[in-house]
Amino acid sequence: MNARLRKRHLIFWILILIILPIIMIRAKINIPQQPIENKTYSKINEQKPFLIKESNDLKNGLKFNFRGENKNQISQLEVILIKPLKDASSTLFELNYNDEKGTFIGEMNETGVYRFPLKEQRLYGVLIFDEIKKDVVIKKVFQWD
Repeated sequence: MNARLRKRHLIFWILILIILPIIMIRAKINIPQQPIENKTYSKINEQKPFLIKESNDLKNGLKFNFRGENKNQISQLEVILIKPLKDASSTLFELNYNDEKGTFIGEMNETGVYRFPLKEQRLYGVLIFDEIKKDVVIKKVFQWD
């Protein structure tokens, strides 16, 4: 290495020595203090006070509860997944009156309680569908009085 290359090498190392701590300090300063809360999602996901209708499918490990703000108006579908589904990528769809896949409702991936807002008062049924295998996992038709 000649004198010119040694000088250039020294300058680059000095620049790296100055710039790198500045970048690290700025990165540390720009870290948010608290995570941002998604208030819209938590408000939608909140359990409605009145249980209007209940439908069990214990063979498949599912419970369906229809909830609302009052006893006459259904506005939320609550799905309780008691045992895991056999497919990892399961999505929930409305079931049309001609037993076809309708509007997308939401996704389910592990046991627990899932709450979804409903647009229609009476849901004919639901279809749990595996998007990867393009296969119907569970089809449930509700009986209304």
